[in-house]
Amino acid sequence: MMLIDYLRQFVTELPMHMPGHKRNLRFFPFLKDVGGALDITEIKGMDNLHAPTGIIKETMDLATNLWGAKTLIGVNGSTGCLHAVILALIKAGDTVLVARNAHVSVYNALRLVKARVIVLDVAVDPDSGIIASVQSEQICNVLLKYPEVKLVIITSPTYEGVISDIQAIADTVHNFGAKLLVDEAHGSHLGICSNRQKNAIQSGADVVVHSLHKTLPSLTQTALLHVNDLSLFDDVAEKMDMLQTTSPSYLFLASIDACVRLLLTEGERLFAFWQQELGCFYHSASNLLNLKVPYVNSSSNFYALDLSKIVIGGRRKEKIGSFLTQKLRHHGIEPEMMAVFYTLCLSSIGDERKGYDQLFYALQLIDKELPVKNNLLKNLFQKPPSMGIIEPFEEGMNKISVLLEAAQGKPAAETVYVYPPGVPVLIPGVWVSREAIDYIKQAQEQGLQVIFSNGTPQGKIRIFEKK
Repeated sequence: MMLIDYLRQFVTELPMHMPGHKRNLRFFPFLKDVGGALDITEIKGMDNLHAPTGIIKETMDLATNLWGAKTLIGVNGSTGCLHAVILALIKAGDTVLVARNAHVSVYNALRLVKARVIVLDVAVDPDSGIIASVQSEQICNVLLKYPEVKLVIITSPTYEGVISDIQAIADTVHNFGAKLLVDEAHGSHLGICSNRQKNAIQSGADVVVHSLHKTLPSLTQTALLHVNDLSLFDDVAEKMDMLQTTSPSYLFLASIDACVRLLLTEGERLFAFWQQELGCFYHSASNLLNLKVPYVNSSSNFYALDLSKIVIGGRRKEKIGSFLTQKLRHHGIEPEMMAVFYTLCLSSIGDERKGYDQLFYALQLIDKELPVKNNLLKNLFQKPPSMGIIEPFEEGMNKISVLLEAAQGKPAAETVYVYPPGVPVLIPGVWVSREAIDYIKQAQEQGLQVIFSNGTPQGKIRIFEKK
């Protein structure tokens, strides 16, 4: 029996327990729209996420069988899972190697544990301006210089679908006695059902994090944490227990359970349909004259590509991301992300043929009115500025707010990132460079959302100064 069936059973009883809305749709009609009729807590018979022995444990076991590594459920998204792993494996002063394009949540967790962070710059593909795959040779060179590294953190696939050779990276990392954490939040569909691209679990990563909701049919904020190296499991599970809410949403849990069961029973059919329809879309889009779909092509800079990410750009490599996004919205299509030179749309097993047809029809019209400008790809805007080695040093420091221009040469005291995708430009402890200031200004001028973690007024940034 599915978890959602348990919920349906228990909602018939008088709830003299939490939650306070008591599933009273007559008093609170909005509950119907947000699923409140099935919102329940850890009452008898509903199992407990923090000590699973029943239906929740069954869900974990099913996920373990599907992905092939011991699995924990996350109800605080991939962010919560990444924090748990890093807190489990790293203590204050430990050295961690992180690929530059890691998500802001990774940097936040490393800051919490006061780790020493070596940031690995990743090359940019010159034809697209998109960050390339991480090379195992890069990892090897850094580990030769810094053999004290205990953990390596890689993002694969990236927002744009760029996959790194995780097997080669895992072999390299393990040869130096370190552990490998792969943020595979955007790749929960890889390596399962009829998808033949190997995932990070199959490629030997020690721990892998998946966002179920990004490409699979599960509610936003649902995630899975897979532990390949079982010697790490108890410590990771303990940190998950510490960091996750003691009142998890059973709507989230039921969503995860239903998603996993669906993949086990109907996944092959659903994935085959997805691949067929996506392939037809790409075949049609290849005939566009001015737009290039997919914008990213196979090259030596990319180990592999996940084409479920539909990257749309111009054949002349123009700065048309904003134009494309506005036009798609005009046609009733909301893309996932706007970048300077391209727009990103995400496909999933939830897409129907009529959706692909609507997108292609819109692109046909946009293709005919694409402005011809001399605004070509002259700088690799997509590459975030270098950060080097970050040492924890916040003790004994004040935080003050200054004009962005005045912050050059000073240590940042807040995180600044473009969202999406959430890769930081600056994090606390990184010295504010001219390059970083220009990057932030360019992003704002292009209409991208730049987030300052302290809500600093526009034009300013918080920096550290000695007390």
